[in-house]
Amino acid sequence: MFCCKRLYLDEVAVLLRKKKTSTAKKWCVKHNVPIFYDEPSPYVIKAYFDIAYDGALLEHLLKKHGDDWEEHYQLIRDDKYYSILSPKQSNDVTKSTYTPKSKTSIKFLSQLQ
Repeated sequence: MFCCKRLYLDEVAVLLRKKKTSTAKKWCVKHNVPIFYDEPSPYVIKAYFDIAYDGALLEHLLKKHGDDWEEHYQLIRDDKYYSILSPKQSNDVTKSTYTPKSKTSIKFLSQLQ
């Protein structure tokens, strides 16, 4: 049993939507994902691949949420991010204390309601 989840380069190629494992290998080298060699074929550690693949998202979450970025990232990965989004508050014009004075203003306000 492996201590870390492995992704073999043929699996990486599928995740990257590439046909060749050589292209997947080049992607890993470009994104600093270490490639390890085992008897059947080369592989990468899944966690390293995930971090490199989601790099732009991770940077965005870190800038937007600071120390809470991990919670947001986990919710996005679990496809549950919608659960923390709150509905936007509506700006209801009818709650205004404005009293129209002209006929045009009265007509305009009645159309909004």
